[in-house]
Amino acid sequence: MIERIGGIDKVSRNLDRLIKQTTDVQPQVLTQIGTHLESEASQLAPLDKGDLRGSSTTELMDRSRVRVSFTERYALVMHEDLEYKPQEPGTGPKYLTGPLKRNEQQYMRRIIDANRVR
Repeated sequence: MIERIGGIDKVSRNLDRLIKQTTDVQPQVLTQIGTHLESEASQLAPLDKGDLRGSSTTELMDRSRVRVSFTERYALVMHEDLEYKPQEPGTGPKYLTGPLKRNEQQYMRRIIDANRVR
């Protein structure tokens, strides 16, 4: 299950349902998906307040869950503050939600393909 941040409930439900339908999701596939999401989200995280980009982590929780998070204490505020206008173009709020939504189909395909191989 993916932790809830505004705007990702539908994507999270879709991925959770797919993982439950597969017989054995390979942990390395989930880790690869998480690492890809972390990389894309880090590139979009605002630069003007501390080391937000450097605080990103990917952690395999168990055989069906991976957590991508940012550990800076202001990370959630920066993610959710739609009024915030960062100094660096192309960065800003929803830096984690955007890449997750954009890559949802790719991630689902990777899970399906990995399950087929087994």
